[in-house]
Order: sequence, then C-alpha cells, then structure tokens
Amino acid sequence: MKPVAITRKNSLFSDSTDGAEASATVFSIINTAAANNLDAYKYLEYLFQRLPNSNFASNSSVLDEYLPWSDKVQIECRINTTETEINKEEEHCSESA
Repeated sequence: MKPVAITRKNSLFSDSTDGAEASATVFSIINTAAANNLDAYKYLEYLFQRLPNSNFASNSSVLDEYLPWSDKVQIECRINTTETEINKEEEHCSESA
C-alpha cells in the first residue's frame, strides 16, 4: 500500500494529466516487472532495445513476447539468474519451439 500512496502523492505535482498518466504507466510497468521477479532496469532496457525494431503496429500479437511473464523475457531479465539456470531455460525454450 505504501508505494501506491507515495505514487498518488507524487502525482499531485505533475504539470498535466498527460504527464501524470505517463508516470502511472511507467510505474505500472516497473511494478509488474518486480511482481514477475524481473530486474526492472534490465526489463526496461530490454524493451527499449527491441520494441523500436519490431512491427507491432500491424500485428499486436508481437507484443506478447515482450510481456514480463514470457519465457524470453524471464531468461533475459530475471533477478539473480545463474549461468546454469539460463542454460536450462534456453534448452527448455528450444525444445518447446
């Protein structure tokens, strides 16, 4: 509850409703990443590097692979992954593909 209250308080100082909405969107992405055991910084970096080069405007299902619970994102951005865990996950993904 504390993060919600702090975000609500900080939103009072937004210059516009669009700015407050943009901040809320970013906070939502970060909190969803944290809830899925992802490093928020790595996840945002992952999105910023890959989304501009994808063609999701014509095919919105492309965005599914960028959601925090997708296998690829979990492999790339999970908190405290070891080399062994990454290799096991990659093997599992290649078998199911």
